[in-house]
Amino acid sequence: MLKIYLPIALSICVVSTSASAHGPIFSPGPETVFKGGYEFHADIHREKSGNEQEDEIGTEVAYGITADWLVGIGAHYSFLKEEGERNDGFGNLELSTKYRFWRNDMLAAQESLALLGDITLDTARDHPDPAPSEGATDAQIGLAYGYESLKWQRWASARYRYNGENDEAVDRGDQIFVDAAVG
Repeated sequence: MLKIYLPIALSICVVSTSASAHGPIFSPGPETVFKGGYEFHADIHREKSGNEQEDEIGTEVAYGITADWLVGIGAHYSFLKEEGERNDGFGNLELSTKYRFWRNDMLAAQESLALLGDITLDTARDHPDPAPSEGATDAQIGLAYGYESLKWQRWASARYRYNGENDEAVDRGDQIFVDAAVG
């Protein structure tokens, strides 16, 4: 099957003359949904080391309060298998928001800037394999820029993440993220 679909997919990518994606994959973009609209995200993550394997399923739903303001909530569930034993549990709850405060509509293009923030609440008290973030409340604030046209797209974001101290008084240090993408 891969021998058939891989050449077809590569041909479509090479022949395509316009952008066929919406938003960057690994960083937030300034896009919001329409008033009353919903946005759904799902992700799967697997870690394996020796006899230990952890699978995590995450989901997030966001709602457009206005055409420029989006709020969301996300949750993760972990399946931990260690030496033949299973330990499953919910991870921390995440609340997020994005407000697009500037938008420039042009012929066949759009530029926008958005302020974004999220908070990760300490809700995973009974998680079977607590991560270093368990027992801590973390917060993030940032700015995202985007330019989208029929042929070119570009995004940039800068975010500051405050990592709270966990139950063992471990200070994980704060983080700064700077991302850019062109397509």
